Amino acid sequence: MQWVVFLRAVNVGGTNRCQPAQIAKQLAKFGVVNIGAVGTFVVRENVTESALRSAIAKKLPFKCEMMICPARDIIKLAAKDPFSRQPSEPNITRFVLGLYRRQMKAISYLGKIEKLLGVPATTRNWNTIEKVVKILSEG
Repeated sequence: MQWVVFLRAVNVGGTNRCQPAQIAKQLAKFGVVNIGAVGTFVVRENVTESALRSAIAKKLPFKCEMMICPARDIIKLAAKDPFSRQPSEPNITRFVLGLYRRQMKAISYLGKIEKLLGVPATTRNWNTIEKVVKILSEG
């Protein structure tokens, strides 16, 4: 099964520093493709979730929350085009199933969402999701 991996709080504010591109190279046997600098990966090869989680954890110099999703779920989400009726401006950032305006107080809202959900969460720009889908469709 193909996967999409989202690492939480990587390379943000000078903490949890790592090199996602290097991790992807080290995990080439799984067909790992790095997307950007904050820990987003597309995994093209058939691997179990537990094996993938373990392999990534061994490459990180710190303990890290990982969100691992079946690639088909990300493809389905993007196909629904959930933001098609929303405005698009430079000061609006699109996230998976969320939208916020670029303001400093937005960061505090992300922490509140985690408290409401009762689990760690991570966010990615909608452009990142579109890149993930593009890479999956090429493979």
